[in-house]
Formats: sequence, structure tokens, C-alpha cells
Amino acid sequence: LTRNEFQLYFQPKVTDAYQLIGAEALLRWQHPTKGLIYPKAFIAELENSSHIFDFGYWLIGQACEVLASWQQVEELSKCHLSINISAKHFNDDEFSDNY
Repeated sequence: LTRNEFQLYFQPKVTDAYQLIGAEALLRWQHPTKGLIYPKAFIAELENSSHIFDFGYWLIGQACEVLASWQQVEELSKCHLSINISAKHFNDDEFSDNY
């Protein structure tokens, strides 16, 4: 996180008529030498450490910034954004108090 190597990618969510209704934020690691790394390769390690909380808070902040920017675009203003967070967040008092 401190080296800004993580990025959000967005998978569109559409209706049966292909109307955009939102997106799901997907976390990816842009490693400086290994290239793009998918969550399968790093999420388990994060889940087993306290770093999962840092990533969760970062993800929520980034997603909220994106959603706020969408509110400025008429075509996107009614779209929703889904994110995945660790189940560990729900047992964290700081998380439940702030989100």
C-alpha cells in the first residue's frame, strides 16, 4: 500500500438489456517486477495477518472516492458499487463503529 502498487479494477454490472447499473471493485496488485497479480496469490496471506485491515480500509476509501466521482456524471449517478471485504472486519470494533 505504501508503494501504491495496488489498484482497483471495475467489473460492470448490467441488466438483461445491457443497461449499466453498477460495478464490482476488484483488487489487483501491480507488482514492479512480476506484473499484475490477482488476489488468489496474496489474499490468503493478508487474511492471516493484520494487514487485511489496512487493505480493507484502503479499499473502502478508494471505492467511496470512485462512487463520489460517479455522482458527478448523470449516466453514472444511480449506479452502485460493490466491494468485497474480509469477514474479519465484521469482528473488528473499529470497523463496526466507523462503517
